[in-house]
Amino acid sequence: MTTSDRLRKRLEDAGFTVGSEQDLLGLTDAEMELVKARCDVAAAIRKRRTQRKLTQPELAKLADTTQSRISKIEKAAPGVTMDVLLRTYFAAGGTWADVGRMAAKADKTRKTAAKDR
Repeated sequence: MTTSDRLRKRLEDAGFTVGSEQDLLGLTDAEMELVKARCDVAAAIRKRRTQRKLTQPELAKLADTTQSRISKIEKAAPGVTMDVLLRTYFAAGGTWADVGRMAAKADKTRKTAAKDR
């Protein structure tokens, strides 16, 4: 029994329910994939911005938005659409090819994680 299995058993014995974010939020597989994609793109925006040594206000100017909106975008906050995330990513210098690589990497990671369950 692994450390993770022992911890899970202890939590369940104490009356806790152990599950995933998807279980907790009651999301379908499609909804969970969208949440993960939004988080991946938001993280990529921040990474691209910092790689280019841009501040949030500088990226806001490039994306024709405000610094506070960039902050929300980088956190994948509710109300930030995938359209806004992608538009901001492209304003930060990202490309469709980058998005494709990001999707392929995420898909590979998720498939590997699914095999390990």
